[in-house]
Amino acid sequence: MFIFIFVSFFCIYAEGIKVDTLRSDSLLKTFNIKGKIVAGLSWHDKIGKHYVIISEYSQKELCETGFKSELYGIQYTQNDTGVVNDWKIKDFGSNECEQVNYIKNSLKIVDVENSGIGSSRFLYEFSHDCCDPVKVKYLLHVVNVKYAIRGQVPMESGSISQYQKNMDNLFESAPVSIKTFASEDWDDFVKSHFDISQKK
Repeated sequence: MFIFIFVSFFCIYAEGIKVDTLRSDSLLKTFNIKGKIVAGLSWHDKIGKHYVIISEYSQKELCETGFKSELYGIQYTQNDTGVVNDWKIKDFGSNECEQVNYIKNSLKIVDVENSGIGSSRFLYEFSHDCCDPVKVKYLLHVVNVKYAIRGQVPMESGSISQYQKNMDNLFESAPVSIKTFASEDWDDFVKSHFDISQKK
């Protein structure tokens, strides 16, 4: 029997969908996910009860021989017929001096198409030792479909000319509502989180 164990700190609402915040390392075994949990949410919509967990794993120190930095994400849905693994992702630094990290407070549940179905969105970044700009990845899962935006954002020493935003080709066949939401959501988050509006 599949048993979900979670700790709920508070509840929020996404367009009428109740969302609970999850933070418990006991979830690692429950969801078979590696590393330390950095974000987690559960919500109930007309499909069923959903759980999404983001975790990070690393070994050794940045730029040391053998350094690894990995990010994991997984989502399950629990309904009348059982439990389904909706999606699972893994990403990692490309070398021993690149670290991948979830961007704090970026995980949220949204009803993109006003259909009563919640979709998960979160961002993470790839940073180098004393390097600018930072690579950023945006993921939006609408049911089982993953939409991604990749880009780079200048930090303290960078200029706006280094800014990049690249939407996956999958957006070309997506409903307009999804493409518009993701594009504007990326813009809003990047401007507020990285404050690129202040760069010249």
